[in-house]
Amino acid sequence: MIYILTLSGLIIIYVAIRKRVENKENSKNEVSSFEFFEDMNSMKEKIKELSNRVNDLENSLIILNEIIEQYVEKKDTEDEKSENNDNDIERKDLNDIIFELYDKGMSIDEICSKLMIGKGEVLLRIGLRKQKK
Repeated sequence: MIYILTLSGLIIIYVAIRKRVENKENSKNEVSSFEFFEDMNSMKEKIKELSNRVNDLENSLIILNEIIEQYVEKKDTEDEKSENNDNDIERKDLNDIIFELYDKGMSIDEICSKLMIGKGEVLLRIGLRKQKK
């Protein structure tokens, strides 16, 4: 009888210990699940923040694209005006053009680079003009 009571006591102790171990494992899993949800919430917040940053960058790119388009249109308009001015210059006599630019206050070097002629030629023509007067 003593053996039966001892054996049943040991079985009860074993079952109690086993249940206690299972409860601890379950509570660990619950904590892990809670931590997992906390991590997911922080990840969701980070994703929202990144999404907002991407939207801000997209808006900035749109604005920059509009500015670039305006600049290109302005540059094209200036180029067309410059071409028209160059065509007017080609129609006039070279001496008249040199004198006109010189009278406007352009330096000899600026006249040379604009008309793509040598400095000596510009100096000669201006010198001859002064000599005639």
